[in-house]
Amino acid sequence: MIFQSKSRQKQRRSYFQSLAPETFLQICTYLSPIELLSLSKVCKQFYNDLSIVETSTTITKIWQQSRHKFMPYRILGPPKGMNERDYIRLLIEEKCLFCGKKSRTSKIYWDIGVRASCKILRFIPYTKAKNGTKTYWKFLIKSKINEYNSLFEKDRFEWFCQQSKQVESIECELASRWHEDYINKLK
Repeated sequence: MIFQSKSRQKQRRSYFQSLAPETFLQICTYLSPIELLSLSKVCKQFYNDLSIVETSTTITKIWQQSRHKFMPYRILGPPKGMNERDYIRLLIEEKCLFCGKKSRTSKIYWDIGVRASCKILRFIPYTKAKNGTKTYWKFLIKSKINEYNSLFEKDRFEWFCQQSKQVESIECELASRWHEDYINKLK
């Protein structure tokens, strides 16, 4: 095994990252969304440079132009409150936000701006529109994610069972109340 001095390691890293900002941005304008995401994972500097979409219109335009050029079927821009980079990540990455596993069966829940494939959304109350669309309560999603992620792997099945019972109980009570409201409207 060959050991390199820290100064040599810094030189290699600095050399790789020593592109002029204008050159770096110019290169980025030719990249697909997948390539931009990959580039942002190369090092901290590239991650930071490509993640300042809130404050840099140039970076936002790079992500937006890349999406338009390589994903022309995605005409709509990001949902309200989501930036271009996070929108592209939502579209491309097939990783479930809750369990972290990649799955081709993961689905985008546009109302809450997440991609999920596991069953955690079953345990979060929602309202249902007349057209059948479910709208989840965003603040509960964050708390359930934190709760789920704080568990040891061995405790997660039991947690799912407990959550299922709790949701069944809530749904039963809601159904009873909706039924009661409906009957009272008829009177």
